[in-house]
Order: sequence, then C-alpha cells, then structure tokens
Amino acid sequence: MAQKAIEIIEGLTRDVEVGQIYTGRITRLMSFEVSRARCYYNAARPLVQMVHDSGRPGLRAMIEIYSSLLDKIERSGYDVFTNRISLPAAKKLSIAARAMLASRLSGGKSYPERSR
Repeated sequence: MAQKAIEIIEGLTRDVEVGQIYTGRITRLMSFEVSRARCYYNAARPLVQMVHDSGRPGLRAMIEIYSSLLDKIERSGYDVFTNRISLPAAKKLSIAARAMLASRLSGGKSYPERSR
C-alpha cells in the first residue's frame, strides 16, 4: 500500500502547471484515500470487543458514521469541493442508537456513573 501511495503522489506532482485543474488526479487520490480509510475502519471493528464496556458504543458509532461518510464521498464521485459531505443528524442519531443497542445486546454495560 505504501508503494501505491508513493506512485499516486508522484503522479499528482508530475508535470504540474499553474492554473490547471487536475480533477482526474484528485479523484484517483481521493479514491485511494477512501479505500485506505475503509481498510482502517474494517480493521478496527474486531477491536471494539477489546475496549472497555463503556467505550464500545462510542467506538461502534464512530466507525459506522465515518464509514457512512466514506460511502457518501464515493457516491458523490469524490467531489468534496462543490458540496460539504455530511450526514443528517437523524442518521447519526440512528447509528448511535444502534451502536448502544448492539453494545447492550452483546453484554456491554452502560456507562458507569461518576463518583462525586
């Protein structure tokens, strides 16, 4: 993967001229970065069970929210310059609720109460 990153970066900087638009190059770079991020998120999924019970819902939710953002970036053709890529609050709330439920169903405990 490191060699591919080097090749993409070299390709982006080769024959650059001031004032030119390099949409194809940016799209290739964005595609590569989305794939790389998705690999990291997928690798993190099994780690959820290693996190303290109170942190599992948050980690699950973060992985799902950011994975959903990657999906939207792909569907937009990697155009992150024209419109801001975001998720509606209702979608984020739904993901958070599912993460909390998944944690409870898998034996995770609720957040511990703070001692005062």
